This record gives sequence, C-alpha cells and structure tokens, in this order.
Amino acid sequence: MSGVDSDVPIDPVEAQRLAAAALPADTALQLRVNDGTVYVRLERTYALPITPPGWRDSARIAAESTAQLRVAQGP
Repeated sequence: MSGVDSDVPIDPVEAQRLAAAALPADTALQLRVNDGTVYVRLERTYALPITPPGWRDSARIAAESTAQLRVAQGP
C-alpha cells in the first residue's frame, strides 16, 4: 500500500454474511458497498413493555450508518 492513507477493499458478500451473523434473526439488514463505503440499514420490531390504552404494543425501529475502513501509514 502506498500513500498516507490506503482504502481497504471490502467484499460485499462477506460483509453481508458477517453482519447477518452478528444480528438477531428478526432484524432486517440492508447492506451495500459502493466505492469503498459500506452503507447499512437495520430494522427491527420492538415490543413495548408498557402501552397506554389504544396505542400499538410495538414499534418498528430503524437505524442507518455508513463507514469506510482505512489503514493509516505509520510515521
């Protein structure tokens, strides 16, 4: 690798497999790799422990994130 910082190539299939293995089975995972950036979206239904009368007893929670993996060259 050359330069001050070097991008680390990411295998999208392997990234999907590793991410799915770390999540509960009821979590929806969307993962894509584009030009060295990983985009992740997670969704899961969460049962609410207490709900007022007339309210739903669950909520759908979603989270999105992006990341890049870089290796910095030492001084």
